[in-house]
Amino acid sequence: MVNTGGGDPEEGWDYIPEWSRAHAKILDHWEAGKPILGLHTAANTFCDWDLWPTILGGKWVPGVSGHPERSYAVFEPMPGAEGHPALRGVDQVVCYDERYSNLVIDPLATPLLFHETSEEFHVMAWAMGNNVIYDGLGHSGRSYEAASRRQLLCSEVSWLLSWKKRLALEEARKAQEEPRLVAASPATA
Repeated sequence: MVNTGGGDPEEGWDYIPEWSRAHAKILDHWEAGKPILGLHTAANTFCDWDLWPTILGGKWVPGVSGHPERSYAVFEPMPGAEGHPALRGVDQVVCYDERYSNLVIDPLATPLLFHETSEEFHVMAWAMGNNVIYDGLGHSGRSYEAASRRQLLCSEVSWLLSWKKRLALEEARKAQEEPRLVAASPATA
């Protein structure tokens, strides 16, 4: 799980060599297909690591991304994402939190949750591949006081923790396809 705090995303970031070990461990973890849950400020962390937005599936862009003052807000499943297992039991989330806006999201990411601010829709959570979730909620403990917020987090974690099962199912599916591919190849005809 990545939920870093502190710092101002509008400030400049310097490369810190000591972080390269952490970056390498996260990269190894991700390349092994293991789950990553990025919460809230994970979108504006590791600014000195160019690969992080690719892993996470998006990022906060200084001078572009932002949020209005914290308030009670409604976050709803993206149209078409309602059936995603990471949203199991979530019809909407109503909580006191920030509403991140204008995050840059990888086109390969699957938007899961959005909010409407000033008549514009903004993605607040997404899945990246089969093992990464970014959830922009969680500015403070007050966000987690809402049962719907806790349900979302539990559903996300449940989906992520089933990564071994999903990987095994994918490998089994590929193994079933391989004999069909071999039988259909010109070398076997």
